[in-house]
Amino acid sequence: MEIKWSVWIIFFLITLGSNAQEKMGFADLDKKTYQLYEESQWKELLELGQKGLDTGIDYYYLRMRLGIAEFNLKHYQSASAHFRKALDFNESDPLTLEYLYYSLLWSGRRQEARMIAMDMPESTRKKLGVPGEFGISGLFLEGGQVAMSGLDSLISYQPDGLKVDHYLLKKYSYVAGGLELNYGERFAMIMGLNQMKFSALQEVSLSSSLGMQLYDSEYQNSQLGLYLGGEWTLNPNWYLGLAGHFIKGDFNYMDYKPAPMGMDQFTQERFEYKDFVVEGALKHRFRTVLAGLSASYYNLGNQPGVQTGLDLMWYPLGNLNLYLQAHTNRVIPLDTDEEEGNWVWQGLAGVKIFPHLWVEAHAGAGKMAGWSEKSAYIVYNNQDPILLRSGLNLIIPDITKGLSLTFRYQLQQREHLWEIDNGDIQTLTESKKYLSNSFIGGITWKF
Repeated sequence: MEIKWSVWIIFFLITLGSNAQEKMGFADLDKKTYQLYEESQWKELLELGQKGLDTGIDYYYLRMRLGIAEFNLKHYQSASAHFRKALDFNESDPLTLEYLYYSLLWSGRRQEARMIAMDMPESTRKKLGVPGEFGISGLFLEGGQVAMSGLDSLISYQPDGLKVDHYLLKKYSYVAGGLELNYGERFAMIMGLNQMKFSALQEVSLSSSLGMQLYDSEYQNSQLGLYLGGEWTLNPNWYLGLAGHFIKGDFNYMDYKPAPMGMDQFTQERFEYKDFVVEGALKHRFRTVLAGLSASYYNLGNQPGVQTGLDLMWYPLGNLNLYLQAHTNRVIPLDTDEEEGNWVWQGLAGVKIFPHLWVEAHAGAGKMAGWSEKSAYIVYNNQDPILLRSGLNLIIPDITKGLSLTFRYQLQQREHLWEIDNGDIQTLTESKKYLSNSFIGGITWKF
């Protein structure tokens, strides 16, 4: 009986000692995490520090050590969470504010970083190069050209019909520029102007006693666009965006009017159009995922409609070194027989391959006509819809302080239409697919 009680006493003492060792005290935790911090053993520091947090120990220096460990491992999203906790213990500490500023900036949360910078002393803001609360924060300029492949086959193709008409864009150029503006610590805005110039060919084939007679004419058309877009940072994880794109353009064409004596008559006409898209979006950040919902109303080519969207951006490493995006839109034209609409799907992957070079690859599918993307900054209002596309982007940031370059290539599969009039009530259409290549370069200067 005495032996049995002795065994139970020994077991109790061993268990008590084990629990005492597992439950780390404040002094022991502080000493060991400081030692790991001094030795730059970041992974071991994170493991030990998390054990301390799990036991209810939480204080300024522990959060700073954990934040700096995550920061040095380039886990900027996780680092920002620790630095925000550190500010709960010391809300005006300049070192914490600076670390938090860079953690947000290098995880793509520029406007939140500005909000943090506004709490810094003016001397610190000047040292970091943070722009003022109001004013211009950046400039951008971009331009390029879209060239069509297989033009000869489109020009030579001749569908059967009494009257066949088609209007072909042979190539077009694009140039845009604008300003990035700050209004207070929570609101940022983009103002941009863009111009597109089109080289077009119209061909009209008429059936006669001598066979098909071809009439053609070439035109130079253009359009101008004004873009306004803004985003409010509602709190560290919620964002509200509003944007509008307003377009004015014209195109020339020849109009056929049959004559009584069989003398075909063509008149040169000019059509002016005013298109627009207005969009609202709400975004929320869930640690390494940024999710957004958008809705827009448009009137493109005298065709009104609505567009809804869902966007997901994932930063698996907690920084900008790798990111994946999935995006889908539903486009619903109004006042037509096609009110069921169509879907557009897109995917993108970006990776940092050198200290100053990011590469993005993307692809998309769906009928991309009467459609907009990138918060209505890009509007697709031309007559030949894009059905498939893929591309590659090169981003070279900070060549010098604040100066960045971008190069974008895109291969597109488009659909061209011929209108066929056989004297019936309903006009027929015939289509043929072709390829186009887009090359755009840009420069951005952040102040």
